[in-house]
Amino acid sequence: MRPNYEGANCVVTGGSGFIGQNVVSELVQQGGNVVVLDNFSYGASPTCINSEAEVFEGDVRNPDTFAQIPEEDYDYLFHFAAPSSIVLFDQDPHKCVQITTEGFTNAVNWTINNDARLVYPSSGSLYSGIESPNSEDSDLDPEAMNSYAKTKRSLELIHLSHMDQLDAVGLRIFAGYGPSEKQKGDFASVIHLFTKDILNGESPVIYGDGSQKRDFVFETDVARATLAIGQKAEESIVNVGSGKPISFNNLVEMINEIAGKKVSPEYVNPPEGYLRTTEAETSRMESYYSPEFSVKEGITKVVESLR
Repeated sequence: MRPNYEGANCVVTGGSGFIGQNVVSELVQQGGNVVVLDNFSYGASPTCINSEAEVFEGDVRNPDTFAQIPEEDYDYLFHFAAPSSIVLFDQDPHKCVQITTEGFTNAVNWTINNDARLVYPSSGSLYSGIESPNSEDSDLDPEAMNSYAKTKRSLELIHLSHMDQLDAVGLRIFAGYGPSEKQKGDFASVIHLFTKDILNGESPVIYGDGSQKRDFVFETDVARATLAIGQKAEESIVNVGSGKPISFNNLVEMINEIAGKKVSPEYVNPPEGYLRTTEAETSRMESYYSPEFSVKEGITKVVESLR
C-alpha cells in the first residue's frame, strides 16, 4: 500500500535532478503541496519539474536559499540537492564535498527549525569492501570507500549527531537508473550508457570480464520507496535496492534483446579497487515498499526514451 501525502506540505531540494524530479511528480500525484529549491546545475532544467510544484532558484550552500521558502507548516523536506557521481567528485572534490555537506547542514537546520521530517539520500556505495548482500547493520569499511561514499557517510554521522532534535531517515540507494537520466550525460548509470551505445551501434565498454554485478533499481521505484520510507520508517537508515543484482554481461544481452540489436561489448582492464558486486539486503525496505519494476521492464522504458 502506497503512502498518502494528500494535503502534506513538502519541500524538495534538487527537484529537477534525476531522482528529485520523480519524487516531486509522485508527491504531486499523491496530493502533496510541493515547493522546490534548485540551482539547475549539472544539466538540470526547470522543465524537468512537475508544473504543479512551486519553484525557487538558489544554491543550498547558502542559508538564504532556504529563506525563500514561503512561511507554512511543513511536514517534510526531501533533500536531493547534491552531486551524485564519483566522476564529478574526482573532477572537483572540494566543490562536491562542499555542496553535499554544507547543503545538508542547512537542510538539517531548516528541518529542525520548522519541526518537519527530513528524508535524504545516502548511498549503497557505503558498502564498498563489504561482503554482499549488504544490510543496514553491516560493519562499514571507510578505507574501502571512495570520496563520494565517504561524503555520504558524513551526512549519516551528522544525522546521528542530531538525533535528539532531528526527525530524519537516510536512504542508502543502490544503482538507480531510468529515462530521467538523459540530462546526466556521461554521468548517467551503466544501464543508460550501455543502452545509448548499443542503440548507436557502438560497443559498450565493460571493465573486467563482465561478471561483476550491480543492484539496479528503477527510478520510479526509488521515488516511491523514498515516499513510503519517508512517511513510515522508524529506522534512521534504510536500503533502497532491488535485492536482485545482475551481471554486466547479462545486462548487455538484455539490452540487445529489447533493442533488437547484436552489439558486442568491449572489455578493458578494471581500475584498482573496482567494485565486484553490489546487492542490497531489502527486508527493512520491503516492510514499507516492494519494488514494482523488473530490470527488463526498466530497460524497456530506457530504450523507448532513447530511440
